[in-house]
Amino acid sequence: MAKFKLTEKDKEIRDKTNIRGKIKEVTHFSNDNKNYAIVINKVYNLYAIRLINYDYEDSDEVKVKAIKRFPDLMNFYKTKEEVFEKAKEIPVNPKLINKCVYEFETHEDDVENNILLIGRTGSGKSTLANVISGSNDFKESEGSVSKTKNFQNEVFEHEGIKYRVIDTIGVGDTNLSHEKVIFKLAEAIYTMKRGIKQIFIVLGGRFTEEERELFVMAKKIFGREIIEHTTIVRNRFESFENSEKCDKDRKELSKENKEISNLINSCGGIVYVNNPPLSESEKRRKIDEEDRESSRKKLFEHLKSRSNETYRMENWDDMCVGINDYMNAKNLKESGENTNNPKIFAEARTKMEINNIKQEIIDEIKNQSLKSEDVEAHCFTKVNTFAFNVDFTFKLKNICSIQ
Repeated sequence: MAKFKLTEKDKEIRDKTNIRGKIKEVTHFSNDNKNYAIVINKVYNLYAIRLINYDYEDSDEVKVKAIKRFPDLMNFYKTKEEVFEKAKEIPVNPKLINKCVYEFETHEDDVENNILLIGRTGSGKSTLANVISGSNDFKESEGSVSKTKNFQNEVFEHEGIKYRVIDTIGVGDTNLSHEKVIFKLAEAIYTMKRGIKQIFIVLGGRFTEEERELFVMAKKIFGREIIEHTTIVRNRFESFENSEKCDKDRKELSKENKEISNLINSCGGIVYVNNPPLSESEKRRKIDEEDRESSRKKLFEHLKSRSNETYRMENWDDMCVGINDYMNAKNLKESGENTNNPKIFAEARTKMEINNIKQEIIDEIKNQSLKSEDVEAHCFTKVNTFAFNVDFTFKLKNICSIQ
């Protein structure tokens, strides 16, 4: 059998759709006067298919109109036989062809209202995530020890609208390397494929230097405009339903120093809530649940009052597509569902593959950042694309921890 070789048109389709890994086959067909390409790629012994609707204009330039990933946005085919068999079905199956409707494959994720929670360890982020989502899926901690080891997220509906709440790792005083910061950024982008509706900076008490640095971190990672999509959530405020006490606290916070005042005025303001741990006492528990429900109502009223626009950095979609296969492969291998490796070498090889995939993700974020004119929004400098500027590196090392 002759070795498959990409044509110039195939290469252009691959580059414009950001397909990563090794291309195993590209076939073309027409349906209803539309041009399609079926692209099979391989990422660490896992296979995926892209169905791409494109125009090939007079200028011999490919214009991608829509794309669909198979078997779906997150999973893979395990064997070469399986993926090639599925690829043969697509040109003769109108139902499969009609699924090719999105400009970017990641837009198949239909959750546009993503709420990202960041804050100090022990500020009540996980409790707040449970309150917002109306679930108990996020592990809550009562003290200063974080139970959130990695990104946790939950998709839910509120009044007929889909939301996703993302609980991040807590911030503390443990060093965080440049590479880990970039990887955590990649995880955030991968989780919020359609962008950010709102960032909630969770404040468990007084406004400290660490909270100020959270604003700095948000601007450095997501760009200056993200502040317009950022709100301070004053958690554990027992008088949260008393407007006079809320106003008094807001004024006191603003008086602490001019910089804090400017931060409060530049973002989406402060929302006061009280989300206590649920008491074992039945009588007290009922009060706690009422406070949580009232807090949830206030938060959604605030979200409705904010801009309906979703925030995305420049190149956000390209970054999402570029890391999608790698992140999917990492998650699959970490879950132990990939059985392609021989058992005798499985554990060591899988660990090595996961480390390699993480590096692929980091490199992809770096490469995409270089394509943006707004370098600061992507955390890199033109002088040294492999590190943050010195000032930001120091600050990150003093506020972030991965546990």
